[in-house]
Amino acid sequence: FTVTPPYIIKKQIEALVEHYDTDDWQTESETDYPVILIACLDSRIENNLRRHILRHLDNKGIDEISILTTTIKALTSFKSSEKAIWSSVLEPEKLISL
Repeated sequence: FTVTPPYIIKKQIEALVEHYDTDDWQTESETDYPVILIACLDSRIENNLRRHILRHLDNKGIDEISILTTTIKALTSFKSSEKAIWSSVLEPEKLISL
């Protein structure tokens, strides 16, 4: 895997949110917008990124996009696909399995 600096990830997320907000995906594909998955280097970066995303979504008035985060450690150490290691930026206290 590669480590992408947080400021680049933030810009990429902002671009995805802008794309979501235009409804181009839903119009062209006639499907829901895909879930965005982000694996962070550690929990400090995950929490910082989550706060940034929440501020950006709040500024845009968006509360329906699905963005899930986890850490690299959680991603590489889980044994079963049923283990819940992902959390929504909108509900970080609730773990989700894919």
